Amino acid sequence: MTTQEGIRHLVPLDVAEDRLRQEDFRIEKASRGYLADWIGLDSVGSVIAEAKGSFDPGVRNWRGPTDTPRTLCTAMKQVRRTLVVALNSRRVPARRWAVVSRWGTEKNG
Repeated sequence: MTTQEGIRHLVPLDVAEDRLRQEDFRIEKASRGYLADWIGLDSVGSVIAEAKGSFDPGVRNWRGPTDTPRTLCTAMKQVRRTLVVALNSRRVPARRWAVVSRWGTEKNG
């Protein structure tokens, strides 16, 4: 994301959370479940990202452009439920990224 999509700063969410708290912002969940792992900045503003990777042979292979792998769906849910909120309870707008990697290997084609 930093080399291909122009994300200038990308840090783990727990690291960013400490700094955001000092600046009167907080991380909230929009619903139950895990939060995204990354927060950053690009030329437009804030970015929330989740990256998933799996070598698990039990996870089915991607079946082409009309298929959305379950792991990617999970990542998309995580970025949607992760909110940055200002002291006045206003949500900070953010672009959201869900990335799935480590699927294409020589072993699984």
